[in-house]
Amino acid sequence: MSWHQIPFVRLLIPLIAGILSCSLYSDYRLSLVLLTIFGFSALFLLYWAVSKKLSYVFVISGAFVLGLNLYSLGYLLTFFGDSRNSEKHFQQYISQENNLIAKIVGEPQLKSKTVSAVVSVASIEDSSGKFHECIGKVSISFELDSLSAKLKYGDMLLLSAEIKNISGPENPNAFNPSAYYALSNIYHQAYVKSNRSKLIAHNKSNYAYSLLISWRAYLSDIFSNNFKNYPNEKAVASALVLGVRSDFSTELKNAYADTGATHVLSVSGLHVGLVAGLLGWILRRIKKKKTDKFSPKEIAILILFIWFYVLLTGASASVLRSGLMFSFVLLAGLVRRKISIYNSLASSAFFLLCLDPKYLFDIGFQLSYLALFGIVFFHPYLYKLFYFKNKAANWAWNLTAVAIAAQIATLPVGLYYFHQFPSYFWLSGLAVIPLSTFALYSGIVLLIVDWIPYLGDLVALLCYFSLALMNACIFAIQRLPLSVIEGFWLGIGEMMLFYVIIFTVSAAYINKSLKIGYLSFLLVFVLFCGQFWNLLQSSAQEKLFVYKINKSTLIEFADGHSSYLISDSTLAKNKIDFFTENNRTANKLMFGKSYKLGDSINVANLFIEKNRIGKFKEFSFAIPNNTSLELTRNREAPLKIDFLILSANPTIKNLEQLESLFDYRYLVFDASSSRYKIQQWIRQCKELSIPYINCSEKGIDLLSFSQKSAN
Repeated sequence: MSWHQIPFVRLLIPLIAGILSCSLYSDYRLSLVLLTIFGFSALFLLYWAVSKKLSYVFVISGAFVLGLNLYSLGYLLTFFGDSRNSEKHFQQYISQENNLIAKIVGEPQLKSKTVSAVVSVASIEDSSGKFHECIGKVSISFELDSLSAKLKYGDMLLLSAEIKNISGPENPNAFNPSAYYALSNIYHQAYVKSNRSKLIAHNKSNYAYSLLISWRAYLSDIFSNNFKNYPNEKAVASALVLGVRSDFSTELKNAYADTGATHVLSVSGLHVGLVAGLLGWILRRIKKKKTDKFSPKEIAILILFIWFYVLLTGASASVLRSGLMFSFVLLAGLVRRKISIYNSLASSAFFLLCLDPKYLFDIGFQLSYLALFGIVFFHPYLYKLFYFKNKAANWAWNLTAVAIAAQIATLPVGLYYFHQFPSYFWLSGLAVIPLSTFALYSGIVLLIVDWIPYLGDLVALLCYFSLALMNACIFAIQRLPLSVIEGFWLGIGEMMLFYVIIFTVSAAYINKSLKIGYLSFLLVFVLFCGQFWNLLQSSAQEKLFVYKINKSTLIEFADGHSSYLISDSTLAKNKIDFFTENNRTANKLMFGKSYKLGDSINVANLFIEKNRIGKFKEFSFAIPNNTSLELTRNREAPLKIDFLILSANPTIKNLEQLESLFDYRYLVFDASSSRYKIQQWIRQCKELSIPYINCSEKGIDLLSFSQKSAN
């Protein structure tokens, strides 16, 4: 394979470079410079394309200008694709509370107390009462009532709400909501009370998209009606066939994640390929001339059906990639051209990134392309390692080789994002691929024949058994010893080094080169040294984390690789793990003990008395409640401590009252106290010049914060 066979790979590289540049440094003046460069380079390329006689220097300069043109294109698409860079964005009119007219642009999600929906702002009222036409999207949580429960895609509303920026991570090393929503060009959020919204009009939307949403809801109801007593099977059927993923229990989600089978629950290339294969088989059965090649009319039908399925299932990045690639392959067959799979991969990525540059940072996009690249590149070499005469054994090895190939290509990214490795991914693949194939086909047939008495029931039964068996296999594999290995934490640099290692090992094997092999071993040694150095550094760490959990207290003391958690009685273990797991992994906290507030603790470097006064190494602290405050009043002199942590709304008239009880360096507020009280305390801190740390907005490490403040 030469560069001439993969032209889109060469085009993709500068485009990605431009997108990355804008994500790292977004500047309006630079965008104007690059817009000028893009215009002149486009004129040069146009002249270059129509010229008949080209010198060698002219060809080389043309290639350079093309790269510069695509780099500029990537930057400009990213910059102007961000709605905040438009003069019409509503952010310039945001006040304490705004009236706005907005349209629901996604399917509303019904929750226990709220209805969440994304709205596109059409106009907004400024502080003088004047409405302005604008653009931009807001993630809205509507208080659940009779109106919000009936909201649909395309509804136009008059709203009154306080619009806020979507915050970053609320706790150390936690999920980043602002980065997640930014992928959908959403940077603001609001909560709308039941009396602060009014429906203006229905169905002010794209008719075709609205129709697809209605069809998907109707088809999903077919699964709900047939599997109403089997929620897990209903959830998997809806996800597998229609891409609806709103009904998964935490238990089911974790089982598929721990066994490396989550890809089955997201409509992707596997699903699109199976659906296209089914339609192709049907077309071959009904065509008059029995040939393997499709006619132009049949190719048009296949492409139309593929894109109908892509749009019906939600058009995620992985599905769009599959739709584009299958379309390219079918069109290449139409013109009798042999195409490179690598060029098809690159061309589909190129067009998707031109459509929306933010896809580059989408986890689904990254995993989809890496997995397919891995299968195409590594599978032939892996498959040749073993040969089985038995057809069943050969089939199983072929499937296993595919799973290993995909895992090799996605492993660094998977460890970077999810911090765990599913040990039995190969075993789950052997069970899930055939069962999901049968479940997908039987699910599609069920959607078609559900209305037919007896036949619909029979197909539903077959579909249920395949889904139930697949779920049972997944849960059984999850229960195997060491089914998931946790505790991985890679930085971006380490992830990239991991990919360089995979590349050099592959090059050494393919080229039978000892020199490249030695380089691979050297890079592996560097990676392990980096990990060992991080482990060594963390063995001497001392940190005091106060987490932000609404109406609850959670404090963690990190002493080397040991962790000591203190929480109030309201917090269950699964909730504690949810808020602390990533942070523990990042800080390599491998050993942990849990306690409740009020426990007497004397372990290693942590000592806490019953009155909630304690010491961690050389740092002292107090977490007083009303009882311990009364005990402290009996002291002759104020108790000298580093951190006074106020939690659970202690009865304090004013902060001056604390001055006679404690001599503290920092006053700390966690999220267990009411917002009103915390705002009062902050106001008093500012008036009295009291140093404070507000952990009710964002959880932090108190020791690092105090050291930075001291410096």
